[in-house]
Amino acid sequence: MKRYVFVTTVLLLCFKELDAKTCKKTSSCSCECSGGAMDLKPGAIQGTKFQDVASTDGSLYSYNPCYSFDQSDPSLPPQFDNCKSVAACQLVPGQQIQLYDIGTQESASFSYKDGASLGQANLGEVLTVNYVATDNARTTTVILQCDSTEEFLPVGEIPDSKPPVYVFVYSTPNACLKPLGLSAGSVLIIIFVCLLAIYLVGGVLFNKIKKGNSGKDLIPQRQLWVSLPGLVKDGVFFVIKRGQYHPLK
Repeated sequence: MKRYVFVTTVLLLCFKELDAKTCKKTSSCSCECSGGAMDLKPGAIQGTKFQDVASTDGSLYSYNPCYSFDQSDPSLPPQFDNCKSVAACQLVPGQQIQLYDIGTQESASFSYKDGASLGQANLGEVLTVNYVATDNARTTTVILQCDSTEEFLPVGEIPDSKPPVYVFVYSTPNACLKPLGLSAGSVLIIIFVCLLAIYLVGGVLFNKIKKGNSGKDLIPQRQLWVSLPGLVKDGVFFVIKRGQYHPLK
């Protein structure tokens, strides 16, 4: 009985893990989630898609969700001319403007986050794409919102974040999840589960009707499953001991 409880618990944990809300990266601007696929590529353009958009923190931000871009200013000395091949750039105005790399396309990763942790408590749980600067000194989190119209809102730097974290809200129809066909892995899992169910149900019925068994003897090939843990242990020790292991009689 304990064995069955253990197996059931393991299976439940596996299914819970499979069902966890994640979005697997397929490119710097697309991912596959349990609820479908998200792809920002249809609305993408080369160069800077959104350039020098003002934020309440006083900085101007540029962003491209799919392609790297360069942003420069002829008046900048080399140490401040940092936006080369980036996904997001911060321009700090002043007597001497400064440009900062705040994330590259290569570093893009997708995850679900609580909007409250990004200063957007009204949004609840959100899908985000996250970027890291080339020097790892700054990071940017873009909240992806499924909307019928396209809008880019740079919220700006999260106060007291170390290293600095910048938050954008990007609303677009392309952030909407689209139905995803079954992957090869999903098909294999479904086939395996179906075959396992047929094996168990068929075996129990056969043992009940044809052999007249009852109780534990209804389990198909029960002796095999009972001896399986011991066989696995022997196999493991055989590999570890390189053939020198001999089970105790």
